[in-house]
Amino acid sequence: MTRSHTTLRVDEYVRVSRFGAGAGLGPDLQHEKIAGHAKLHGLRIVKRFDDLDKTGANTDRPGFQAVLERIETGKSDGMIVARLDRFARSVVDGLQAIRRIHDANGHLIIVENGLDTTTPMGRAFMTILLAFAQLEWERIRDNWDEVNEQAAAAGIHVSSKVPFGYVREHKRLVPDPEHAALVRRLFKARADGAAFSDLLAMLPPDRALPVRTENGLRAMLRNRVYLGEARAGRKYAKADAHKALVSQDVFSRVQNLRQKAHPRNGNGGALLSGLLRCQGCRYCLGATTAAKVGKPRRLIYRCHGKHASGTCQARAGVEGARVEAYVERVVLDAFRGGRLSVESNVSEDLVTARAKVAAAELELSDFVMLTPASLDRAIYTEGLEQRQVALDAAQAELDALSSSASDVGEYAELDVVAAWPELSVSERRHVLAAFIDAVFVRKGTGPIEERVVVLYRGEGPVDLPSRGRRGAVVAFTWPSEGYAAAR
Repeated sequence: MTRSHTTLRVDEYVRVSRFGAGAGLGPDLQHEKIAGHAKLHGLRIVKRFDDLDKTGANTDRPGFQAVLERIETGKSDGMIVARLDRFARSVVDGLQAIRRIHDANGHLIIVENGLDTTTPMGRAFMTILLAFAQLEWERIRDNWDEVNEQAAAAGIHVSSKVPFGYVREHKRLVPDPEHAALVRRLFKARADGAAFSDLLAMLPPDRALPVRTENGLRAMLRNRVYLGEARAGRKYAKADAHKALVSQDVFSRVQNLRQKAHPRNGNGGALLSGLLRCQGCRYCLGATTAAKVGKPRRLIYRCHGKHASGTCQARAGVEGARVEAYVERVVLDAFRGGRLSVESNVSEDLVTARAKVAAAELELSDFVMLTPASLDRAIYTEGLEQRQVALDAAQAELDALSSSASDVGEYAELDVVAAWPELSVSERRHVLAAFIDAVFVRKGTGPIEERVVVLYRGEGPVDLPSRGRRGAVVAFTWPSEGYAAAR
């Protein structure tokens, strides 16, 4: 039984795709709509969360996730938004978020539509409206894509700011009489090997100058607009659209001078970067260096502790030299013992996995779009969850194959054990990533053999946190019989 709206404590959620664009449903207008509705219906706004410059195409938004977590932990009774497309534009993502809210006995209130998902009719209409919201987003995206393509074909450089060294005339770029020569000198100096401190010294003492920092100079020197190229978005470009300020030779020399990432934080020489994970939270350990007086710097892997999804309660840390030497020994022994081998049917497996994902997506989409609103809530929820689980499993299988297929194929003809001493750190890391899902290390100071577990391809959890996929802060279940017995 749900509570009356007069007792609800709800969080206000506001989202805009392009903050400050001057059009559409801005933050202030959304807030006014929400405040008016809350006052009319006796709702108590507990806290406001804003996601500015965030697309609704996915739910990986800080404010959005924070509201969901507050509902799940009982800090609020639900979420109130001004309009459905402020909540989500993807049917699957939207339904997953709605399911999280209802699993926590929460409410979702859409002001403009007058919908409340605590009612059967509200849930039925929500499914339909989410589908239309996704169609609208796809229409806008396609239209924007078409506009960018047409702009690039016409030689128009689509950018909110005019690149330094140019001015805009009749929608096209022309060299700026005041600064074009300075841009040419900066490119020439950098091509001849000048340091960024030297380039900064060449800039006039003008605070209005758009390029004033090293990062600004780096971005400018990477911009192909100075070759005469007009760009619209990431996909479309046209050469010779306007007068170039630098030659291709000078531009190429500048790009070739870009240095590799400095390994001062350990990443440059961290063999297990991206592979080594904390047993307490399953997140990757960060690589850094530490030094004692009179001793050389040493590599350290340690858990960051605080993550977007929560705080690790058993932060692991380990000396880099110890854990790297141990993992190298274990993996090379696995190659010698025949436990690691290269599969020959990766391509066929990938084709099959893609087909499974496509079929699962179609099954879920048909269920959402074609299920009658009169269907019993419990039956509908069970059917939706079954199809979502099937899709998640198929996608996890495809992700695992996609991440390993190219790497494994690359090393199909390599005698890893014989070649290992000649490989660089980067090459060794590439080989390890081809055959390992994860290396877990747990908190403690005991023997390294008791603190580390190597999980080969197919042995690791499918829901590990990664870039673009936030995972829950839960501990990895340690093998009860230890590493040696597990093998």
